[in-house]
Amino acid sequence: MNNRIKKSLLLCLVCIVLFLSGALLALTGTMAEDGDVPALAYGQTADATGVVVYGIGSFNGEVLTIPESYGGLPVVAIASRAFINNTTLQAVYLPSTMRSVGEEAFKNCTALFDVSLNEGLTELGASAFENCSGLSFLMIPTTLQDLPEGAFRGCIGLTEVYLFEGTKSIGQECFAGCTALQSLSLPEGFEQVGQQAFRGCTGLLFLSFDQDLITISAGAFYGCSALAEISFPSSLTQVGDSAFALCTSLSSVRFSNAALTLGEWVFGSCESLKSLTLPAGIRMGDYCFIDCTALESVTLPADLEDLPNGTFEGCTALGSVTLPAGLCRVGDYAFYKCGELTLHLAETVSKVGASAFDGCTIGELSYQGSVYDYRAMTLCPKNESLKSLLDKLFEADLPEDLDEDGAVTISDVTFLLNLLAASEQKDADLDGDGNTTISDVTYLLNYLSGGK
Repeated sequence: MNNRIKKSLLLCLVCIVLFLSGALLALTGTMAEDGDVPALAYGQTADATGVVVYGIGSFNGEVLTIPESYGGLPVVAIASRAFINNTTLQAVYLPSTMRSVGEEAFKNCTALFDVSLNEGLTELGASAFENCSGLSFLMIPTTLQDLPEGAFRGCIGLTEVYLFEGTKSIGQECFAGCTALQSLSLPEGFEQVGQQAFRGCTGLLFLSFDQDLITISAGAFYGCSALAEISFPSSLTQVGDSAFALCTSLSSVRFSNAALTLGEWVFGSCESLKSLTLPAGIRMGDYCFIDCTALESVTLPADLEDLPNGTFEGCTALGSVTLPAGLCRVGDYAFYKCGELTLHLAETVSKVGASAFDGCTIGELSYQGSVYDYRAMTLCPKNESLKSLLDKLFEADLPEDLDEDGAVTISDVTFLLNLLAASEQKDADLDGDGNTTISDVTYLLNYLSGGK
């Protein structure tokens, strides 16, 4: 073989090696227009107009600066789970071209302490930075409208989060368990806090809502034990179940919107809450203030018709309660185990639920209703303290001994039934409706069974 042929073969071999090397570099992300770009694995978007970062190629550094372009196309996305469980990364900087960070992209990157989220980012995947325990500071870009489920859940080192106009919602458990987070201000235009979004943020001291907020979902601030006070904006229409339950330092709650609806157990076990003024128009779910053991005074809405079940159950410091005129029903366990009460009972109350005042000592009772109002009232079992005071108040006007045997017993029911059957014209109007009818039998049976 002559030298000319040897040289040609050698040149072809070199070209093949260079071609294969170039292909390998393209796959691992080491080829780029800028020689300083980290070694990442790249691919194209579905429409072939941009580049997606799929993960680590040969890069093994601590600071990752993702390039703006690769192969002549803009870098627009980070794929789901691209850097999951990477315990080497300490800082990540996204280019201005980035539009999307996928689900769990940086989950469990425990050494990561600095993340720069660019303006222009519009989508963040669920759990994108979950359990990034070294992360301490976040600035959310204005282009990111919705923070997704679990995005920063378990970031126990996170102390500061800055939200700006443009962000509208925070998803379920987004910041749950961020125990070092100390303050939160929701910006103008923000509308919804998701379920359990800040559950267990035990270091949260300060919370500020903007006037555009509409919904605080169930469990949103459950267990935020350092939170001392909140003021609801007039725009707010819904606070979900257990939203502020176990906020044990909460001592002040101010309401603005009369159309606000509170879910069940909203302020359950808020043991530092001392006083409440509830505006007319507010609607409450069951057990709203259960076990608020420091609660001393309550002003109920003037238009309240039904006091829900268990509303003030276990509020042992509650000393005086005035039920508003117009209130019709007191729910089961409404004041269960509230200790010693001074009670102002509205004459409009037609039903007192089971155990509503069980476990209470009613030291003083004020009731403006007549004996007929009392006779028309359904007093469910286990309300002995209230029953005994009302009986005493109307002891001269309670059902008379119809058969004159010396006591009001079941024999009086028989007597009354016989009276009605014989159509005798004897006055035995027990329920105060002006007539002696079968309703008087019902009233007497209710009285004998403990309802009166």
